[in-house]
Amino acid sequence: MSSELESNLDRETKSPLFKRFILQIPYWKVIQVLAGMNLLFSLFYLSFRNTSPIWNVFGIMFLVMIVMSILGVLKQRKLSMVSTQYLLFLPFTLILIGLLNFQLSNQYPEETSSLPILIPCLFLLLQACTLIFAWRMDKERKGRVNGIPRWLSELLVWGNIVVLLVGLFTSSLILFRYENGGYGPYVNQLALFYAFVFLASTVLILQGSKAWKRSHPTVRRILMIGGFSIAFVHFLPLFSVPIIINQAEEQVEEAFSQWDSSAFQSSEFQQTPFSLPAYFLGIPPASVEGEKDVLFYEGTEGVDDGIELRFDSFFPKEKEGKLPVLIRIHGGIVGKWR
Repeated sequence: MSSELESNLDRETKSPLFKRFILQIPYWKVIQVLAGMNLLFSLFYLSFRNTSPIWNVFGIMFLVMIVMSILGVLKQRKLSMVSTQYLLFLPFTLILIGLLNFQLSNQYPEETSSLPILIPCLFLLLQACTLIFAWRMDKERKGRVNGIPRWLSELLVWGNIVVLLVGLFTSSLILFRYENGGYGPYVNQLALFYAFVFLASTVLILQGSKAWKRSHPTVRRILMIGGFSIAFVHFLPLFSVPIIINQAEEQVEEAFSQWDSSAFQSSEFQQTPFSLPAYFLGIPPASVEGEKDVLFYEGTEGVDDGIELRFDSFFPKEKEGKLPVLIRIHGGIVGKWR
């Protein structure tokens, strides 16, 4: 055992600078600290639930923690069962959180739902599991690591290659605009969640295909470049948020030259145009008043015969000053459901 540890330490000292950093013990200590801090910040955020720009620092810390925990698996000389379970659990949980958030964003104010409780619970569970995972990885480094069975390794490689093929399709939806059958909103709004899925898939492929280093080095290299590229494309919507916000402000000023945003002050407004914690944890519907299914057009002849167009309107319960109003125009197919 001692000779094996000495051999491992000797190989570390001869590794390139980046690889040596990944292999150092403090790497997993940093993730443990980040996970612990994120747990505390999550509890504070859930207690106050505001969208102050300062909370974006917490969101960035969460992103850094997840990326580090995924890439840290590359340090293992053999893919262990612990890291395999984490890299399968992480994408599943993130996708579930994203889909639940998507459903929460389409929920009406008066509707009762368990989503405002379920989503934070999953978020806290994810961070607790990351903390435990980092602690286990730190311990595994000091002892002998048992790799996963070869059949499971091959299954993970081919299964995640299929995942990356799906990533090619979703990447095309982000980079190009074309008729996509209505998949666009599910891709663009959840792109950051998918980015972690494809990043984890790439790491699983690289770790599971180490036997290909000699037999299929070119294929392995293509999978590595392709996987990281797909993950990067899904990070692009997040990187473009400042540009989108700036363009939106310019378009509002151009369309409404007399627009004075300072005249509309309401507690119902977010304090920042975009909030990373709110992106992950969602924003429960506020307590507002409004009307649903208001008819504003009814077709009586020609191709419009029988078509009814409706909208929903919502406004704060406060009755003083100028009130912000949200109008949601119904869409969908013409026919029974509209």
